[in-house]
Amino acid sequence: MSVAQIQEFLNSKVGVGRSNSTPGVCDTNGARTSEFGGGTRAQYGASIGHPAPFTCLKDYYEVPKTSPGPGIPASNYGGAPIPAGARSAAQLIYDAGQTYNINPKVLLVKIQKESAGPLTTDDWPLRSQYTYAMGARCPDSGPGGAANCDTNYAGFSIQIAESAALLRYYLNNMSQPWWPYKKLGNNSILFQNSRPECGSSVVNITTMATAALYTYTPYQPNPAALNNMYGTGDACSAYGNRNFWRIYKDWFGSVYAGDYQAQAVGQSPNRTIAPGEAVGIFFKFQNVGGASWKDDTNSAGTFPVHLATSCPVNRASAFSASWPSKERALLNFSRVFEANGATLAADQHTVYPGQIALYEYSVTASPNQAFGKYTECFQPVLEGSQQWHMGVAVSTDITVANPYSPSAFFTSNPNFTMKQNTSREVRISYKNNGTATWKDDVSVLPGEKPVHLATSYPIN
Repeated sequence: MSVAQIQEFLNSKVGVGRSNSTPGVCDTNGARTSEFGGGTRAQYGASIGHPAPFTCLKDYYEVPKTSPGPGIPASNYGGAPIPAGARSAAQLIYDAGQTYNINPKVLLVKIQKESAGPLTTDDWPLRSQYTYAMGARCPDSGPGGAANCDTNYAGFSIQIAESAALLRYYLNNMSQPWWPYKKLGNNSILFQNSRPECGSSVVNITTMATAALYTYTPYQPNPAALNNMYGTGDACSAYGNRNFWRIYKDWFGSVYAGDYQAQAVGQSPNRTIAPGEAVGIFFKFQNVGGASWKDDTNSAGTFPVHLATSCPVNRASAFSASWPSKERALLNFSRVFEANGATLAADQHTVYPGQIALYEYSVTASPNQAFGKYTECFQPVLEGSQQWHMGVAVSTDITVANPYSPSAFFTSNPNFTMKQNTSREVRISYKNNGTATWKDDVSVLPGEKPVHLATSYPIN
């Protein structure tokens, strides 16, 4: 990846994965509502000693820290001007990759798995999130297995460089007879580094890259962590190497030519429905692996690709009235497209590498469905093989709304002061955000209920 490609990638990832964020947009001033309570993000940040403005990774510059030592390098965090000699995050990642011959994609994934936030996708990161962004020189030897970071390696630039340097050191030396860490062949690897009582198992490592990852993060995911690939497992679960594998494949596709791999390339917007109603949604997945997908229509003798519920896998959906089952939204492709968007024959039931599968179906709210927002998560699955990790799990929000839901405040005249024994006109506007029509006393029919403006706080 060039510097420009890394920068473009960082631009695309900011704000991804947060329900109250806009992909690609940094909430620099903290104007959005805080996910942690306490008002806006700016208000929450100020309350914990991290005031706005916030600087996202795509906009971050830092003077390179080229050798270990105390202090954190100068940067443009918090709206400060770009210091003399500073380099962008994209440039720092590129430089580390070039210096130590490490794929920048690996460094980008490690930022995502190691940093708080994670930093790559966070649209209002705190300054502290840059300090140990790669977990380099941060062994899990603190209380309760917490990271115990060497303060001489504090700073985004040296974290990036040191992470790449460590990986290159591992790769260059693991074949030496004195090497004490992970290497090719059978290795006993703990399930949870901070809890030896969780046990270990022998892992046959077949590539030097895998050995380097397990040296950097010396534990393995247990079955509970693997069975909930995008969530949590149990008390003995560890996630570092699982997350690296998952994030890399989600972002950059398969590393195996014959693998079944999917990449999400489109979906319908979030939907709002009333109890008892149904709406259509769709997802598009591109076949970025080397194997062809088949659906139930033509899968005789092979595993078919179905659209399954996820987060966690095989989740029973509350909106599945029209589906084959509560866990399977569709068993056949709705349509197949070429990578350039050209539509193929409506009866095509094979998705060849590079082509795009459309899954189009309905979600139905039961008549007594509770009001609120539901996040519905899906992913393709190679049925029968139980290969759940074909690609990124995708989600959409389904809001079940009361047809007479409380209306959003729209406009009003400004606050004002009055003298005793005087009157004043008040104008307040409300927008009908429900699905039912409002009527007042003039137009209401027998059996209908009118909408009035009532006192509140407290009601009546």
